[in-house]
Amino acid sequence: MATSFLVPLLQDRLWRKSRSSHNNGTCFGSDLNRNFNVSWCSIGASKNCQDLTFCGTEPVSEPETKAVSGFVESKKEDILCFLTIHSYGQLILTPYGYTKNKPSNHEELIRVGQKAANALKAKHGTNYRVGSSADILYPTSGSSRDWARDIGIPFSYTFELRDNGTEGFLLHETQIQPTCEEAMEAVLSILDDVYAKWLSNTATKVTSTTVLLNLLWLFTSLL
Repeated sequence: MATSFLVPLLQDRLWRKSRSSHNNGTCFGSDLNRNFNVSWCSIGASKNCQDLTFCGTEPVSEPETKAVSGFVESKKEDILCFLTIHSYGQLILTPYGYTKNKPSNHEELIRVGQKAANALKAKHGTNYRVGSSADILYPTSGSSRDWARDIGIPFSYTFELRDNGTEGFLLHETQIQPTCEEAMEAVLSILDDVYAKWLSNTATKVTSTTVLLNLLWLFTSLL
């Protein structure tokens, strides 16, 4: 069993699922970004454990999803922004992926996201599009971004980093540094808006840098 458990990883360095065993060890892993408890496996996901988009055996079936969900749920009253970093496509995605319906603050999310895309472009000239996954990418259910918004976190975004498909997941090393630099500008822009709306009048001054470090430590992930 231990040997068969490692075979997919050894054969595929771009393995994108988790490492859980399914169907008596005949297939491995779930797509963690389709395993959150939000319209689970309703669209853009598969119940076949062989598929890349396998949504798991049930909502939050994976230990990684349980860990993130449990922690964020316990702190959600104090969390204003949830960011996830993916590749690729040069997109800043807003909720939702599982429906064309929009969250109550959709216009604000688009405005803040577009401002972030402009800040990103100013760094190295890279164009990012802003919109919901259902509108500008593809339908998907069970994502951490949609889940975070639906439990009440007001600002929730997914970054799809460079490029547009020429190199895809195998981005050339010369693009790694500028990709990080421009993405940081977008993150700081979003945090500026979060700070201006929610934190600027608090008794204890909270700087964007402080919020950023906490966000990156807690919530920036590959989920």
